[in-house]
Parts: sequence; structure tokens; C-alpha cells
Amino acid sequence: MAHTTTAATIASVVITCTSSLVLASPGLHRAQDEAENQRDYQGRPDNVARPAGVAAIRFRDVLHKATVDSYEQQAGRNHDLHHHVEPRPDVELRGMRHALADLARAVDIRLLSARDSVSDVGRESGLRVGGERDLLSVVRANAKRVEESLRVIEEMARLSNSGMTMDAASAERLRYACYDLEKRLSGRVVRVERAARVDGLYVVVDRQAAGDRSLVDLAEQAIAGGASVIQLRDKTSERGQVYREAVELNAVCRERDAVFIMNDYCDIAAAVGAAGLHIGQQDMPLEAVRGVLPLNAIVGVSCEDVEDVRRAVAGGADYIAVGAIFPTLQKVDHVLAGLDVLREARELVGSIPLVAIGGITLQNVVGVIDAGADSVAVIGAVILQPDVRQAAAQMVATIQDAKERGQHGQEPA
Repeated sequence: MAHTTTAATIASVVITCTSSLVLASPGLHRAQDEAENQRDYQGRPDNVARPAGVAAIRFRDVLHKATVDSYEQQAGRNHDLHHHVEPRPDVELRGMRHALADLARAVDIRLLSARDSVSDVGRESGLRVGGERDLLSVVRANAKRVEESLRVIEEMARLSNSGMTMDAASAERLRYACYDLEKRLSGRVVRVERAARVDGLYVVVDRQAAGDRSLVDLAEQAIAGGASVIQLRDKTSERGQVYREAVELNAVCRERDAVFIMNDYCDIAAAVGAAGLHIGQQDMPLEAVRGVLPLNAIVGVSCEDVEDVRRAVAGGADYIAVGAIFPTLQKVDHVLAGLDVLREARELVGSIPLVAIGGITLQNVVGVIDAGADSVAVIGAVILQPDVRQAAAQMVATIQDAKERGQHGQEPA
């Protein structure tokens, strides 16, 4: 009776693992293959090493070949995946792989002996394993494979008659570490993709500067003129009013495929589902903000000097805003950073989007782009103009022209 129960337990564990691995990849749901796996293992109830062997080998292969390599391949294109907060995810992934090697060392030969690739039911199943469409899909799919493989190892190690000497508690710790890493790495990947949209014209819709004019109308006109980012900045209204403004502006940006950023108030940003939050040096710390916002919300940080930039990059800012570049009337207590700080910031941030802000106009924006800015944040140059849409369109055209000349190594006109 105990023998039959053990066989059923093994079959159940393997089926659970197999089902999760299959479902982890898009379009790979195959009930037929799950049934084949069930028959395969129920027919050999005494082969308790094989399920754990398969899981252990799959864990190492997947973690190294899929998760680590895919992450590093993307990180080669997106420098900021590596450039953010320590510990680096690729280092943690390698640590997990080495931890499993230590865990399995005592039974390594036995597990390898249990591999049966010749008669494996998945050998000619026709399933398209992998094929994820983007980095996030790769990370999520392979994290699920790793987590379920670790669960198999853990549960097999707990079976009293399995003969395994692997430490179930260590496998459990690795599994929970993988859960945490999946969350953090997935969030970082999503934020890198979203932050890449912080480019071109970034319009700050400032309540005080706008006066009695409709913020929604100003945002709509700016987006119609080509603005890619809209930030709500309201330091004078009651919080309830700011929330209502944020709800409206967030809806406008979603409808028109623009990025909506909330200034300062992380609670309002989280409540309305803003794409991101912008904070200054005197606002809540970046680490605390992360605890309030969803993992896909980007956070930009204002920097006045090179040391501010270094701290923001080390803290994991999704984009860096440097200013004031020029004297401005929109912020009376501004510190003048200038173009020199912007140039130095360009060297420090890698591929993290770099935003220039403060006193930027149609007349001086070319020099700002030449100094390395990816995006230009403005207030008066757009929302205080008689024709907001036209002002935005002229600024967008000038920015694009400056970038194109820079790419071709041409001197500004």
C-alpha cells in the first residue's frame, strides 16, 4: 500500500511540474503530453531518482541557457539592466545555479544516470519549447520552469523512501529566492521598455503656470503636436483636486499613447495607475517610492549636479532629469546645472534616458540635444504659447532634426 502511495505521489509531482513547464510558454498547452507523462512514471514506481534528476538537470540548463543568457543578451543592448541597483540579477542567477550544483553534488552521478533522453516522451512530441516573443516572456517562462523544477527536487527530497540525500530545505530556499528574483527582474525589464518611451518632447503641465486654462486641453494640444510625455505638476491645489486632475490626464495619455508622469505624489501616481513618477532631491527616497508603486511604474529623478546623477543611477532611477540647464522663471529656487553637467551626465547614465529641463526654448534646444539629452522637458516653451499644438510641433521638429544631424555627425546650422 505504501509502495502504491509513493508511486502515486511521484506521478502527481511530475505531472504538476510538467504541466507548469508546458503552460509557462505561450501556446504550449498539451493535455495529451501530460497524460503520456502520467503513464510513463506510473509504470515505473520504483524509479524515484529520475523525476528529481530530470528536474535538477532541467533547472541548471534552463537557468543558464535561457534566463541568464537571454538576460545578458538583452543587457548588452540595454546597459541600464546591469547599471541599476546591486546585486545584479545576472550575478544572483549564477549564484542560484552554483547553489543547486552544491545541493546536487552528493547525488550528481545518480541524477545524471537517471537521464533518459532516448525514450523521453517529449523527444518527438512536436512541442515548440521556447519561442517567447520578448525578454519579459523569456524571464517569466523560464522562472516558472525553474520554480517548478525546484519544487520537484524539494518534494522528492522529502520522500522517506526516495534514497535521496539532497537537502529539501535548501531547495525550498532556492525556490523562494527565485520567486523574489522573478519579480524584481520582471519589473526591471518592464520599466526599461517603458522608460525608453521617455524621448523627444516632454511637456510639464503646471497648474500654477497654466492659470485658469484647462490642463486636459493643454495636454491634448501638446500630444497632438507630438509630445511623447506629459507630467502633471501641481504644488498649489488640494490633494483631492490633484487626484482628479491626474485621473483625467492619465486617461488622455492612455487614449493618445503618451506617457503620463505624476510629479512628487507617489500615492496619487499609484492610485490612478500612472506610467511613472517624477521625484526631486528633497522628495521621498527612491527606495521608499518603489514600495508604493507597482513594479512596472517608472521613476525619474531630478539632478542638479554630477553627484546627484551618480546617486540616482546607483539607486535605480529609470530616467534621469538634469537641470536647470538655463535660468528659468518657472522655479524660483532653481540651481543652475548648465550644459556641462548635462554632458557629464550623458557619460554616466549609459542608455538610461536623459532628460534636460529648465529654461529650454526653441532657440536653445539644439545645443541641449547636442549635449546629449534624449528628451527635453519644457513648461513655458509649450503651454504658455498662444498656439500650444504648433509650439509643440515646432519643438518636436527641431529636436528630431538635431538628433538626425548628430547621428550623421553634422554640425548644427
